Amino acid sequence: MEFETNFFQTLVNQLECAVMFREIPSGLILFANDAVLSVFGHPKEKFLENSKFIEEICHSDFYQGFLKFHHDNLEGNIRNPFEYQIIGSDNNIRWIKQQTKKYHDNQGKFVGIQISCENITTVKYRETQLAYLDKASTEGIILSKDGFFLSLNRQAVRMLGYEKSSELIGKNYVDFISPEFNKTVHQHMVKEIDGRYEAILKKKDGTTFPVKIEGRRVEFNGEMIRAASVIDITREREYESNFVDIVNTVKSIILKTDPDGNITFINKFGEEFFGFDPDELIGQHMLDTIVPHIDSTGTNLKPMIADLSTNPEKYTENINENQKKNGERVWIAWSNKPITDHEGNQVGLLSVGIDLTDRKLAEEKLKTNEANLKLAEAIANFGYWEYFIQTHKLKTSEEFNQIFDLNTEAEITPELLFSIYHPDDKERITRLIQKMINGENVPDITEYRIIDSRGKVKTLWSMTKLYKDQNNNPVKIFGTIQDISNQKKLTDQLKKQRDFNELIIEASPAFFVAINKEGKTIMMNRKMRETLKYKLEEVVGKNYLQNFIPKEEQQYVSKIFENMINHPNPTLSENYIISKDGKKYLTEWHGQPIFNDENELDFFVGYGIDITQRRKYEILLEKEQNDLKKSLQEKDVLLKEIHHRVKNNLQIISSLIRLQKPKISDDKTLQINIDFQNRVKTMSLIHETLYRSDDLGKLDFGNYIQNLVSNLFRTYQKSPELIHLEIDIDDFELNLDQAISCGLIINEIISNALKYAFPEKSRGTIFIKAKKRTDNKIELIAGDTGIGIPKEINLEKTETLGLQLIIGLAKQLGGTIKVYRNFGTKFHIIFMEE
Repeated sequence: MEFETNFFQTLVNQLECAVMFREIPSGLILFANDAVLSVFGHPKEKFLENSKFIEEICHSDFYQGFLKFHHDNLEGNIRNPFEYQIIGSDNNIRWIKQQTKKYHDNQGKFVGIQISCENITTVKYRETQLAYLDKASTEGIILSKDGFFLSLNRQAVRMLGYEKSSELIGKNYVDFISPEFNKTVHQHMVKEIDGRYEAILKKKDGTTFPVKIEGRRVEFNGEMIRAASVIDITREREYESNFVDIVNTVKSIILKTDPDGNITFINKFGEEFFGFDPDELIGQHMLDTIVPHIDSTGTNLKPMIADLSTNPEKYTENINENQKKNGERVWIAWSNKPITDHEGNQVGLLSVGIDLTDRKLAEEKLKTNEANLKLAEAIANFGYWEYFIQTHKLKTSEEFNQIFDLNTEAEITPELLFSIYHPDDKERITRLIQKMINGENVPDITEYRIIDSRGKVKTLWSMTKLYKDQNNNPVKIFGTIQDISNQKKLTDQLKKQRDFNELIIEASPAFFVAINKEGKTIMMNRKMRETLKYKLEEVVGKNYLQNFIPKEEQQYVSKIFENMINHPNPTLSENYIISKDGKKYLTEWHGQPIFNDENELDFFVGYGIDITQRRKYEILLEKEQNDLKKSLQEKDVLLKEIHHRVKNNLQIISSLIRLQKPKISDDKTLQINIDFQNRVKTMSLIHETLYRSDDLGKLDFGNYIQNLVSNLFRTYQKSPELIHLEIDIDDFELNLDQAISCGLIINEIISNALKYAFPEKSRGTIFIKAKKRTDNKIELIAGDTGIGIPKEINLEKTETLGLQLIIGLAKQLGGTIKVYRNFGTKFHIIFMEE
């Protein structure tokens, strides 16, 4: 039994937590391990000698609560855990976390309680610091893994329209991203690409707002998670949007890039063409925005884009594959010209284009709040400092040292920091600190500047809090700092952009006017003022309709304004404006209403072009076009009449020839009569076809040949059961001269075939093929599978009129002719289409 007791005491003394045993009902402490000293800051003998020692050292703020807790324990009503403060032997406050457990003897009687205590002072201190840091942050801080939220600071929760972070833990980032930014955010949060980017976030109520996000991979508890700082840039975007009012009428893409290939400007037409908003393109690289990384043939375009930026002279004119935001591939013809400074150095490229993420958090919680604090500092570029007033000592975090560019090997003193403050801010900072120590009210957030060791001026935000002891004496100042130099730089850039936009508007060769919702002119550019002969002070504040619109058009223009409010898309309209001396100018306007955050009308903007002269030219051109159309119609009627008369005359000739047939006694002369009649019908058929056609200059060759051959079969009374006809003609047209020649050639070839190729009712095929080749040549093949032309007939010296006509007409077409006499007869003629 003695051995077991010794063994138990040895084992318990090795524990880091304080363990005591209090007897019931006496309340005496019978046992305390060695860890009592480290936890309570008092030796264990104090507790063994005095059973009420804990009550004596308990902090006054927790005394009544501890007595109630202690009384409940003695009664057997255990409540776990219980946290309270005590005063250590060094007079410092300590936080204690106590766990109690009933102890029963062998008969089950309640005889005592076992007390286990931990010193949680550090944990509580870090929790306070972290909560204060969370309150001080002006940026949203989000921790995630695999796209799911692990932790969000107060500012991030507020940004998304929630009250508690618990409502967001475990949710996926996709639920809070506007769909058009899913790809960009996915690349950074899931594919873990570090860097800055912009996106549109959705709040709990469904509204959206623009943000800038800086994400990075950070190691925490042995694994990599995703950390992102989020800045709401709604006000910056609203500021920019008030100046994007000029409508670009150039129907081409105008693009400007820096030497690295980053887009610095794109006109309105280009934005609409590619389907991007300006914020999605400006500052982004051409590659993977408007230029695909890999084109549709599998070619990597990155080398070409890099070469284009450095050697633009090689790409003065080039055509390449581009892409829209929706992934659609387009081909664009680009004209590229380098932009140089006054020393001839290339500073950019001008191009004109024409369209030819609480699962892991639930599995593994953060080990210590110290790690949380350090991680938050790294994410948000925050640093913290503590100034101990009595000892005049200063404690700073790593991020603080980095921001101040301090050498951590040397002691960091208040005097050292004072030397880094900007000379113009030193007196003000000293005054604020002294007021705080004196208990006076000071601003929650202070902005000041420092000059680091490299001479760089930085602008900082600081938030401070004074801590006091039990006697209300100031003991420590805790503060946070954040480097906001980039935000200040952004503000300066926005001002420059505003000045630039105002310069463009004022120097524009087109009219520009802005009118408030009361109808008063708030801006009119120089071009419009000069045209209307007004000075600046004569237009600002004046009623736009009453002063610059003719009376007869004021009601019409008023309705245009009403329509723009009801349909807030850009509106195209025409109306007259009137100058100071009464001269009127017909103007084409591109107008649009501008609304504020509450979706209320703020003002109208209009971009206009004087089209007075253009309208005069349009009216004159319309009259000339009508006159020309009337003249062409008259000529068409006349030409049709000519074709009709030619056709009638040819039919008369054909009838005269036919009337001679009864008077012809010999067969040879009769055949000549029939052949001559067919040739006349061939030409007559062309004029009849043209007369019935809408196009008097061209003949549908396939339809014409079909009619021609049908007429020949009727003339020679050949049965389709004996002679099979094959016609394969492409869909094309010929002019009158070539059609007559081809028709006569076909007439002679088919007539000869019908007369001689199939004697004594033999069977066979007559074929006609006509193809239009890619080189604009016509390939004509006609013939039969009959007995063929006798070999003794010399085709080049033939006296047969039909063969002479075929060969002569082929040469008249400027073509080549070949005759094949194997397996029947085949004529192969090739000529150029006119």
